[in-house]
Amino acid sequence: MGIGMLTISCIAFAVGSYFSRAITRLRVATRKVNEGNFAVSVKPPMSGEVRTLTEDFNRMVAQLASSTVSKVALEDSEGRLIAANTKLYREIEERRKTQEALAQEKERLSVTLRSIGDGVITTDRWGRIVLMNPGASVLTGWESVEAEGQPLEEVFRTSHRIVVLRDHKKAAEYSGDVDDQTIIQTMAGNL
Repeated sequence: MGIGMLTISCIAFAVGSYFSRAITRLRVATRKVNEGNFAVSVKPPMSGEVRTLTEDFNRMVAQLASSTVSKVALEDSEGRLIAANTKLYREIEERRKTQEALAQEKERLSVTLRSIGDGVITTDRWGRIVLMNPGASVLTGWESVEAEGQPLEEVFRTSHRIVVLRDHKKAAEYSGDVDDQTIIQTMAGNL
């Protein structure tokens, strides 16, 4: 009888240890799932309730993996967003500095323009007035603020037609439509 009890105790211990290991593996896997790792699968024991429990656990984790964003994916996404925001902040700061420098340059140009005694009108590439100094206001009769954005021809009307040629030789040989109101000038300003 002593050997029978010892045998039964050993079998009970082996079966208990076997199922206890399965429960321990489930507990470790559950901890990993709680940490956001859904790539966990527990090998089910041979049979019984613990096998059913393990298979149900594996199905549940597979469903979670397919329907839940993983912690790793969220951290990766967060990292990309932080990098994009950092880049945007740098670009905004660079743009702010550029705009500030441009405003300072425009102010310097305006001060220089106002200090010139002759009439000076600056235009953009489309021929619209950007700045006019007081001398130009006297010549045109337009206030600088009123003239801004207007076409040059609208503000500065001349009775002369100016023909600009690339070099002095061509100016001397020019035989186009010339009357007493025409001024022929080279790009260098020579008549």
